[in-house]
Amino acid sequence: MNRRKFIKHGALVTVGSLLIPLGLFTDSESFGRSEALKPNAKPHPEEWSDDEINIAWIGHATLLINFYGKIILTDPTFFEGVGLYVGGFILGPRRATLPALTIDEIPQPDIVLISHAHMDHMDYKTLKDFTEKYPGKLDCITAFNTKDVIDDLQWKSLREMDWLEELNLNGVKLKALEVKHRGARYPGEKDRANGFVKDGRSYNAYILERNR
Repeated sequence: MNRRKFIKHGALVTVGSLLIPLGLFTDSESFGRSEALKPNAKPHPEEWSDDEINIAWIGHATLLINFYGKIILTDPTFFEGVGLYVGGFILGPRRATLPALTIDEIPQPDIVLISHAHMDHMDYKTLKDFTEKYPGKLDCITAFNTKDVIDDLQWKSLREMDWLEELNLNGVKLKALEVKHRGARYPGEKDRANGFVKDGRSYNAYILERNR
């Protein structure tokens, strides 16, 4: 990004001793205008078999999984950047590499699985677009005390899972596990990592089980 464009569309956030450049861009900006790199490979989920497990890394923490015929999408982020989404604009860092697939190339998920509420994992704009494409048809699992961020979207179901909790959803058995991480979406929020176990934002790993 050149200096003039950055001054017009950018900002700097100080985190510790680091300066992080932020871009300000509309949600309608095409990937063709992005400075991010295109992936050097592209998965073809339409060719996957429902008799086996197939996993494709889409980018960052986003995985597309065909788990014996059940489509699972983890921490979906599909736009040019992530961050605050207000009034049609996103303020946040631009991604270095574009996702390997677009939203329109993703088959309808049976489960959307979100690990925690950080903006690069629980991307509001992406989740808004998925629920508008499949209104009332998507089941979503997220971590304890995080669903308030996205509970205004058009989910079929939206459930939180706490550590060691188990449930069966759409033929998949899930178990949530504690990990070493942090959960707050904004500075100053209560975070389980800071000892707010009962009312802080949480963060999960998941074990998935199907066909034993």
